[in-house]
Amino acid sequence: MRYKILAIILFFYFLTLLQSSFLNHFSILGIIPNLVLILLCLVGFFEKPHKYLGVFSALAAGFFLDVFSKSFFGISILSMVIVYFFIKELINILRDTVQKYSIFYFIPIFIISVILYDFLFALFSYFSIHSILLTFAGYALLVKIFYNLVFATIGFCLFKKYPALRL
Repeated sequence: MRYKILAIILFFYFLTLLQSSFLNHFSILGIIPNLVLILLCLVGFFEKPHKYLGVFSALAAGFFLDVFSKSFFGISILSMVIVYFFIKELINILRDTVQKYSIFYFIPIFIISVILYDFLFALFSYFSIHSILLTFAGYALLVKIFYNLVFATIGFCLFKKYPALRL
């Protein structure tokens, strides 16, 4: 269990570094893929029912995003935890009716998670700095969803092919 937690911390740290430094060179309309959110969605989707090690993943993901962010500390942590529990609840509701680990269920859940994370981040930023950061207008949201979905689909295929990657 300690090794899983250590691996989670190191992996989210590496992804946050990659996202905040290297991927800035590959932005489209100023949008970069949110690898941390993608991994959290994959963890929530593939985690076994009634297992909640992903909560620690959400805390670690939010912590590292907050450390490398310009916003107030805690906004990403709270947003990531809420998104994680949203994913877990959807998976628990759909668990009996869906085909196990189907990409056709992952894609809509992921798209809703990206929108929910952006909404929560903007909402909590509004309450903390009194200026809302709207990225929901125009093509920015569509680009953000598509760009993240490409990486999430690759991650989904890796998680499905290699069960050892799952928590």
